[in-house]
Amino acid sequence: MTVICHNPVQRLVPGTICCRRIGGGRDAKLSRMQQARATFTVTGWEHVGGPPEIRAGLAISHAHAVKVFDGQIEGRSLTEFTGAFSERTKTGTYVAMESFEGAVNGLEGTFLFAHMNSMHGGEVRDDDHMLVIVPSSGTGELTGIRGTGCLSVDGDGTHRLVLDYELPMP
Repeated sequence: MTVICHNPVQRLVPGTICCRRIGGGRDAKLSRMQQARATFTVTGWEHVGGPPEIRAGLAISHAHAVKVFDGQIEGRSLTEFTGAFSERTKTGTYVAMESFEGAVNGLEGTFLFAHMNSMHGGEVRDDDHMLVIVPSSGTGELTGIRGTGCLSVDGDGTHRLVLDYELPMP
């Protein structure tokens, strides 16, 4: 089975852990690292905007997406995508900012996360993938959330999100 990122820009080897921690040292006021997993469905996709004034080797495109999550992460998100991709050479990159509202392991609130990836001639390099929870973006019971994660798509089309995160101690 091949695992492919939700934006056909990432392939992961089945069974590998794709989430990694980025950034500085541990803050003594944070809880231990926790993990939450979910599947999600893209329920809306809309291309927006026109071509940029400066033309490069690939055209830049923009899109809005709506996702619905089920599992240890329950809720919905709105995503802003910017990307450049060549269907002919299977090469490109996307960056995205995602606004989530719902619950993570039963804790309700909202937060933002950013993600990006690149594909080179149809191949994805693991070091090109990044997902990070935006600092200070959490609200409600998710206030203070921080961490990293990954997005993927299984060979059967199942979309997945894994978050490795910490929250302040109560």
